[in-house]
Amino acid sequence: MRQAVTFTDEIVRKATVVISRLKTAYPNTTLVGIHNRRGDLAKNKGLTRMGYMTAPPKFFNKSMTYFRERFSRVLFIVLGEDRQWSSENIHPVNDDVIFLQPTSSPAVDMQLLSMTDHMIRTVGTFGWWAAFKIPGRPTIVYLKDFVKKGSPLSKSYSANAQDYMLPNWIAM
Repeated sequence: MRQAVTFTDEIVRKATVVISRLKTAYPNTTLVGIHNRRGDLAKNKGLTRMGYMTAPPKFFNKSMTYFRERFSRVLFIVLGEDRQWSSENIHPVNDDVIFLQPTSSPAVDMQLLSMTDHMIRTVGTFGWWAAFKIPGRPTIVYLKDFVKKGSPLSKSYSANAQDYMLPNWIAM
């Protein structure tokens, strides 16, 4: 299925330029993409009434600590539509976080995230597909409470979202 969902050569090229620059600037570093969906969820009360949850700062801190403890050199690449919130709440240690502006193309952003080694994702299908497209056996950490319990949206998922998350993905 991963091979069925592909992007045009131009989209891949644009994402490759960014990843190549990062790998050159940070050699021998594990790249961990972070997709923080927040902007529309924080502004649209209809989405929150349905049951969508936004990730609190402690989710990012815990997830990033998880990767920092497993890899000697990590660079977190943060993408999301609320860059201000991310820069105020996702904290680097030894300059290990880069906040990228979303490109003019969501497809390029998704391709870029799918070219990282591992990923931290919050809520939504955009982050899900980006994580799913990472080749090999990446470590994917996701927001355990991405849906409010008892909400209309929670009825769309099985217990612990086992029908939505891959078995090797880690809930935090």
